[in-house]
Amino acid sequence: QGFVSDEHFSVDGTMIEAWASHKSFVPKDGSGPDKPAGRNPETNFKGEKRSNATHHSTTDPQARLYKKGEFTEAKLRYMTHALSENRNGLVVDVESTQASGSAVDGRTARGKDYAMSLRRRKMIEEAFGWIKTAGGLRKTRHKGLEKLSGQALFAFAAYNLTRLLNLMRPAAA
Repeated sequence: QGFVSDEHFSVDGTMIEAWASHKSFVPKDGSGPDKPAGRNPETNFKGEKRSNATHHSTTDPQARLYKKGEFTEAKLRYMTHALSENRNGLVVDVESTQASGSAVDGRTARGKDYAMSLRRRKMIEEAFGWIKTAGGLRKTRHKGLEKLSGQALFAFAAYNLTRLLNLMRPAAA
């Protein structure tokens, strides 16, 4: 019925918290204190430098330590990116990746189409808000990138179905 335009699209991404805790983030070389006994041992990371280059998660090795901004805490996360068409806000492609740096380079942010895309970003932000609340993707329930990819694809498909229901509903007179 022509719900998807083939002219204007926006891309955005969001962070999905991994199903792993900071306690599982240990040095790659195996150094560090001996593993304490018990199911939920006390740990103290004060003063310890931890990075993706030197540490990894034993629970979810593909998760990366990542923080959104300078003054926010670093958590084990993944990134999920979505391509949305601008007319009706339907998500047409989804990709999940390991958390890393910025996905937008300087050339992308200079064009006139990018300025229009910023104005239409509210629609894709609504999709991310929906998948994190109703879709249950604030924190992944599975370990590993492949399973997160499937979970994200399923959540965005459900979002598109709810969006299509609203688009097909006759306008109130």
